[in-house]
Amino acid sequence: DRLAYYLNAYNAFVLAAVRDHCPITNVQEFYAGGGFFWRISFWMGGEPITLTDLQSQKIRSVMQSNPAIHFARVGAAKGFLPLRPEAYVSDRLKDQLNEVVESALKSEEMAKRVGDELHLSEIFDWYKSDFVKPEDWVKRHAPALVSDKVKVTFMPFDWRLNGACP
Repeated sequence: DRLAYYLNAYNAFVLAAVRDHCPITNVQEFYAGGGFFWRISFWMGGEPITLTDLQSQKIRSVMQSNPAIHFARVGAAKGFLPLRPEAYVSDRLKDQLNEVVESALKSEEMAKRVGDELHLSEIFDWYKSDFVKPEDWVKRHAPALVSDKVKVTFMPFDWRLNGACP
């Protein structure tokens, strides 16, 4: 229940931040040093919280060692998956996260095979400790992407806004 709640809150806060700070074209350039995620505060449970704090203090504490969480959070940039058309709900969360993994591994911005190389989003590098060996994690979920002698390359992350401000 808490994980679904925190994921929905995170994604709603991202949408609110984009709405409130339009026009922006790149979430990383809005504030210096990626401040979009750590300078903007939202009220949650009667206290202010940033996106970075929500991720590190709330979501990671209940993520149940499931790296799919990194694809469920929407960061408003092209390098993230688009927002799902439905909220996360506790009784379907496992299935919803499996759907997110499937979407991520079908997205060339997240993972693609180029010859014998596996090109992965920097998300896999940033959270390498959660994925353990990213190529093994990808192979479990999308075997066709990984060759026997795989070389992993991390693709530059695209921080441009994944839509247009109204």
